Amino acid sequence: MQYTKNGDEEFLEGKYSSYRETDSSFCGRGNVFLRKVVTSDFYKEPFLAKREKEKKNAITKKETTTDSSLTAKKTPREKVPAPTAAVKKPAAKPGGATKQPLTTAIAGNKPVKKTVKPEQPASVKNKDIKAVPLAPEIAIEKKEHDFKMKEPAFIPLVLKNRENELVQTISVNTNEVTINIYDNGTIDHDTISVYLDKKLVISHQMLTTEAITLKLKLDESNDYHELVMVADNLGDIPPNTSLMVVKAGDKQYEVRITSTEQKNAVVVFKYEKPK
Repeated sequence: MQYTKNGDEEFLEGKYSSYRETDSSFCGRGNVFLRKVVTSDFYKEPFLAKREKEKKNAITKKETTTDSSLTAKKTPREKVPAPTAAVKKPAAKPGGATKQPLTTAIAGNKPVKKTVKPEQPASVKNKDIKAVPLAPEIAIEKKEHDFKMKEPAFIPLVLKNRENELVQTISVNTNEVTINIYDNGTIDHDTISVYLDKKLVISHQMLTTEAITLKLKLDESNDYHELVMVADNLGDIPPNTSLMVVKAGDKQYEVRITSTEQKNAVVVFKYEKPK
């Protein structure tokens, strides 16, 4: 199995083959495609729901206890006034008067005028260099870099490694298209997977006389769809063959498709606005 990741989505894809344990005869082969999802489609058993609830309550209780202990630690203590240091006066020199400060000697009893600098605005005084935004050219480069990192889209290996051959292009002027897929001829255990715009929509379905149905929505804003038919196996009678019946309004199209383990079949749908 090969592991790939695209954003938050994770995938496993590979090939398998099987044999009977009793006589080692061949039982079939094909492709495996697994996609990890956030929520499960399966019914959640009551004991699992109960376990998750208990786990959530335990986490909430732990967070509440932690917040309470942090609040207790942050309670301000009573401030103790700092001891006042005794100011030592300069000792008088023997036989002489104590030297006066320079300002008193110069100005006498007159007050000295001090030059006061204008106070800077708070926005300038508290300016933090780290808070200065990036230069426009740097910000643009970073934004473009982030965009390029997210740009590549996941393409399944079965579409990458095989040749994708265009079988037919169908133009329609109706919003809804219904696609029915049947086995074309003898029921020989052919199985297929179908990708719509590189996304898996039908996985490992056996072709029979009963239709495998798929519906498309097309309009002016969503006017192009690419449908890829992938052969999971070749059945009892190679190659993998199917009949696609397309209904678009009052029109019907029949497309006979052949796919192998080296080549996928592609059908393109285009929307044309009614005149």
